[in-house]
Amino acid sequence: TGDYVINSGISASALSYDWSIPTTVPLSSQCVIRISKVGDAETYDDSNWFTLKGKVDITDPDGGKNLPINNIYTVKWNTTGNVGNVALYYSVDAAHNNWSPCLDSSDTPIEVPASQGQADWKIPDSPSTTVVVKLVPTTSGDPTDQNISDADNAIIGSIFIQTPDPSTGDTLIVDSPYTISWTKFGSIAAYDVYYSYDNKQNWIQIADDITSTNYSWTVEDHISNQVHFKVVDASNPDVYDETEASSTIKGSIDLTDPDGAETLVVGEPFEITWTRHGSIGNIKIEYSTDDFVSDIRTIVASHPSDSSPYSWSPGPDDITNADTVKVRLTSIGGIPVSDTSQNPFKIVGKIYNVQPSGSTVIWHPNESKAITWNQAGNISIVDIKYKTASADPFNKTIVIGDTGHSDGANSYQCTVPDENSEDVWIRVYDSNNPNVYGTSSEAFSIRPVITVTSPSAGARLEVGTGKPYTVEWSVNGSSKVNPVDIAYSTNGPGGPFDQPIASGVDPTLGSVSWSTVNDTISDNCYVRVIDTVNSNVYGLSGGGTNPFSIVGTITVQTPDGDEDWPVGSSQTISWTKTGTIGDVKIEVDYDGDGTYDELLATVDSETSTSFTWTPIPDQVTNNAKIKITDVSDTQVYDESDGAFHIVGSFTITSPDGSPLTSGDPYTISWSSTGTAINKVKIEFFDGSTWSTIEGLAPNSGTYAWTVPSDTNSTNCKIRITASDPEQPATATESASFWVHGKIDVSSPTSADKWTVGESQDIVFGITGKIDNVNILYSKDGGSNYTYTIASGYAVSSGSNTYTWSIPTDQDILSYDQAKIKVVDAAYSTVYGESENFMLKGSITVLTPSADNIILTYGSPTPYDITWTYSGPIQKVRIFYSTNDGTTYPNEITDPSTGVPASDLSYAWDVPDIIIGKHLKIKIVDFDNTTDCFDESDNSFEIVGQLSLSSPTGGETWAVGTDQTISWSSTGTFDNVHIEASTDDFVTTILDVTRPRTDG
Repeated sequence: TGDYVINSGISASALSYDWSIPTTVPLSSQCVIRISKVGDAETYDDSNWFTLKGKVDITDPDGGKNLPINNIYTVKWNTTGNVGNVALYYSVDAAHNNWSPCLDSSDTPIEVPASQGQADWKIPDSPSTTVVVKLVPTTSGDPTDQNISDADNAIIGSIFIQTPDPSTGDTLIVDSPYTISWTKFGSIAAYDVYYSYDNKQNWIQIADDITSTNYSWTVEDHISNQVHFKVVDASNPDVYDETEASSTIKGSIDLTDPDGAETLVVGEPFEITWTRHGSIGNIKIEYSTDDFVSDIRTIVASHPSDSSPYSWSPGPDDITNADTVKVRLTSIGGIPVSDTSQNPFKIVGKIYNVQPSGSTVIWHPNESKAITWNQAGNISIVDIKYKTASADPFNKTIVIGDTGHSDGANSYQCTVPDENSEDVWIRVYDSNNPNVYGTSSEAFSIRPVITVTSPSAGARLEVGTGKPYTVEWSVNGSSKVNPVDIAYSTNGPGGPFDQPIASGVDPTLGSVSWSTVNDTISDNCYVRVIDTVNSNVYGLSGGGTNPFSIVGTITVQTPDGDEDWPVGSSQTISWTKTGTIGDVKIEVDYDGDGTYDELLATVDSETSTSFTWTPIPDQVTNNAKIKITDVSDTQVYDESDGAFHIVGSFTITSPDGSPLTSGDPYTISWSSTGTAINKVKIEFFDGSTWSTIEGLAPNSGTYAWTVPSDTNSTNCKIRITASDPEQPATATESASFWVHGKIDVSSPTSADKWTVGESQDIVFGITGKIDNVNILYSKDGGSNYTYTIASGYAVSSGSNTYTWSIPTDQDILSYDQAKIKVVDAAYSTVYGESENFMLKGSITVLTPSADNIILTYGSPTPYDITWTYSGPIQKVRIFYSTNDGTTYPNEITDPSTGVPASDLSYAWDVPDIIIGKHLKIKIVDFDNTTDCFDESDNSFEIVGQLSLSSPTGGETWAVGTDQTISWSSTGTFDNVHIEASTDDFVTTILDVTRPRTDG
């Protein structure tokens, strides 16, 4: 139908042309290709007829795709050329011999224009893993026009979640059961179920390999409004469905108490309790009296929901007295949850802690006393009543309708009524609510008061005087006191009141006569006037706290002043007395200050009027006194008219005769008898005179003293005397002792390493009187000092130095046991020693030591290693290094014997160590290898030998011929450098490197 130019100019010699057929060329079964000569249309040739047609190419599914049953899947393809309509088919058998039409969502076979490029296919219920799709042009009968998926795909089952509703979601409560359900297409045997609470970011499995199409799940504690569910074929993870709409998981809270009909009391803790499900965070707790319409009050603004119960104490203004109150719990933030009391409850006030109360509370008529109580809640008006017997009603009134009371502590001041009872009770009522009251927890007493005014407090009645006394009292206006009995006690206000004076006396009389006082000595006497009916109603003389006395007398006979009683002796104390006194106590005052320090004895004065004191205690004093006191009445006593004396002593324990060193700290020590010696005088005798060290030193038994540096005597002494109190007779001297000087050697120290032939300073300090010293040396740590460095060397106090030129010709070498001893030339026992140090010899390597020394391996003459040395070095060991002296692992000499140091040389057979200039020699003292040594100053090298065996001279070699150069070698090295020259090596005609072993 037309001509189309493919190419308008191509070289004829190309013989071929690659044609990319454009899609714009019309399709035809009568196509011809013509090739003609450019410029000559008559020169051409035509091909046979051929067909030009379009094509389709499936792009999806084109292998490896999963096709869920009953899902709509979009089949896609590319179209080239004008193909027309195409029909879609699929095959599920492995050989693809059987084909079925693909149906759309309305179950109609798919046929669409090829140019559309895609069609929606409803996947059939034909599970298979060998699924392909075929496109068939409807206008062509040529099977080659069809196109099939390049590789197999799979029809797989499908799952559709029903609950929660995929489009709307649902609300789930933590810890509650919830049923997840789904439908399925295809043969799915088992399912795995998952959920996500973070909008599908992460999935948590909740069921594994279940066979039913629903699962009852106990909702987990993951609070979220982005919850999704996924159901998966347990055998094929590619088969699944998941919800599109979010669901919500939220917690719950259940208020369990108060939940109705309770009665809460102001100020009393009430536990609000609840159970919660899920992590709902903190909650707000509120209460209301109108079901949270307008009266809403906060109990706590924020409280952890997992901390049930919460203790609530209603406040003073919360009283309702009616069931109108409810509590509400509400979550704070997040997804809200709440709960409220099912039914209302009431709040009431409280009256408690009513006082007076208890058997220890005693009131007396006409006193002004406070009745007190506590209120929880604002109860403003109260009634107060009392009774005087437990069995009685509260029918006695104190006050009615007293106002002005409020929450907290309250009181009412009353005048105590005239009662005589041990069984009194108080009750306080809420005037507006008789069911709210508080009562004394125990009975208390109201007792009339009897006041005894004579005998007066502190009165002293002497035995046998025959003088009359009057007992006087008052009942203070009470009409409730019964007849009284009168008696006295010699044992204090607690009695027994076993000494009668009168009985059955009319209480209103107020007095009775008391004649002669018997011999009942006591300083704790009380008269009692007592009600004969209520024994708790009585009065005591002296107000019951201040006694009067019935007394005798005592007189001390000895000691009576100026006696001297030595420590450890026995002495007699004696006295006289009047009255039946009984036991007396004997006391001593050691320091004369009027305070008696020690009870010596208690003696029955009815059987003895003397006491033997033995031994006299270790209490040195010049001011002692004795006091003898009636045990039952301390105001009856006598004491010595003047002071007597107790004498002590000293024993010096150090110095004990041993020598002391000048300048040293020294502790003077002693023991003493007499703890009252507070201070001592300490003196020093230097062989000729006494001097005071300390005049008032504490009598501690020790004294820190520095030995004098200006004394050198063997007749020194210490003397100690009591100085507080001052008692010259206690002076005590020590044994004689010697004071001498001290020497301290500070150099050398253990870190020093001295070498013979050097000069070194011996440094030492002198303390005390030392004029001359001898300086000695030991090489065995001080066991033997066999070498004298100096004799009679003059010294002075302080630091001294002696410079020692260390000899080289003495047997004094020591690795670590060298020691210096400096000795007082006058006293060999006075010396100082140094720390152990090192004294070593010296070695100098002579050869090889210079730079650029080269030794030859294989030389018939050994190389002489030479050295010099100082000091008595006996033997040496010789080593060599191959790394410029970094290490010396190679020993030349026998390590067990070495060689004599005096040889001064060693003939060394040069070894085959051809490594360049990296060798050194090290010579060490056989007995001190770590500190006494020397090594070559410079590195040296060892070389091998070469001997040319051909040519040797005189040969004639023709140009162009092959000739052999041969040699022999001595030593181990790698290569040889070969050169040939015709002008004495000004230029070369051969320059090569060959292995040494080629020869």
